[in-house]
Amino acid sequence: MGLDDILSVFRAQKRINDDIIDRLSHHWTVLILVIFVIITSTSQYAGDPIHCWCPAEFSDAYVDYAEAACWIKNTYYIPIGDEIPLMPSHRKDAEIQYYQWVPIILAFQALLFKLPYIFWKMLHKSVGINIDKVVKLADNTAVVSPDDREEAISILANCVKRWLDNSKQLRRRKLFKGKFNVVKWCFWNKHSGRCLIFLYLVTKLLYLLNAISQFFLLDAFMGYSFHSLGIDLFSAASKEEGFKGISRFPRTTLCDFKIRQLSNIQTWTVQCILSVNLFSERIFVSVWFILVFVSIFTACGIFKWIRDTFYVKTKESFVKHYLKVHDQIHDDMDKKLLKKFLSSFLGFDGLFVLRIVSQNSSEIFTGDLILRLWKEYKHPDDSLANGDLDIDRELKNGMSYDPDKRAGTL
Repeated sequence: MGLDDILSVFRAQKRINDDIIDRLSHHWTVLILVIFVIITSTSQYAGDPIHCWCPAEFSDAYVDYAEAACWIKNTYYIPIGDEIPLMPSHRKDAEIQYYQWVPIILAFQALLFKLPYIFWKMLHKSVGINIDKVVKLADNTAVVSPDDREEAISILANCVKRWLDNSKQLRRRKLFKGKFNVVKWCFWNKHSGRCLIFLYLVTKLLYLLNAISQFFLLDAFMGYSFHSLGIDLFSAASKEEGFKGISRFPRTTLCDFKIRQLSNIQTWTVQCILSVNLFSERIFVSVWFILVFVSIFTACGIFKWIRDTFYVKTKESFVKHYLKVHDQIHDDMDKKLLKKFLSSFLGFDGLFVLRIVSQNSSEIFTGDLILRLWKEYKHPDDSLANGDLDIDRELKNGMSYDPDKRAGTL
């Protein structure tokens, strides 16, 4: 696996099947955390993360040994004005145990931000329609001839219609056979008409739970209340003496180590400078703000999707906006037909697909796609396209547009 293969995991995809808030979590936050991993790893393994002030009789070899021992063993923080405790247990209580593991915990956080995306990526394809290919087909129409664009809209509309019709037929068949389970068919069964939006809302909830749970993860990792780190920052910055750093990331610490010389064991206490904490403080303050912002935006995104999914007026206004552009809503009869179009034809999953297409393609394409589905609903005898057309086959054949090859035809 080369460097390009590794970096491709973190590159923004051109064709996507979620919204910008999801990408804030699984792409941009992951990218920032990976940068932090590189910074902390470089400062630890390529620089000098710790410097200790040793007695004058120590040779250079002794100094190197003392610094290595203190880095591995953990240091402890006692304020410069306080007396050093005599009891080893009291010193152990003041130990700083996290600084060696900072790159690993940041990498683990990045992985956690990717997990909801992997969950969505693995499960959404099993619902009956491949949203990746739907978005790909919609995206490819930006640089093609008008005829090819019309064909793409026809294929996509036909694909969506056959998917919705097939789900309805299977639901009726199960109902007639008496195998209709309310909970299963309302949410989890792929032909329920709600499974896709249910999976997406669960994925969004996982993004939110991940962001919130990372506060508690860092609480346990660092041994203090990380969730109040930002508040402590503002508190320290508001003091008259100005901001001099947060006590949870001390620069000056103490270290105890023992040296065996034949049968004689000597215990030394030295004062050390943790230069790595200069980076760690800034990084974890940034992580605190990132987690706060991601949590807020993700929570707002969940409420927005719930409103757009279950609030009837919001659903009507979304579709009505595009139909009015094409002068399709004329009277009360059309408004009543619009409600049936949303409830009995599109349903929850069909509307979700249209919203994803609208967020990842142009307004014009989305409007034309909704118009084509609307006309098919009003006049079902008018065939959209050849019933044998399949989006997978078309993407492999003539409809798999290559912008570089097609640009010359415009």
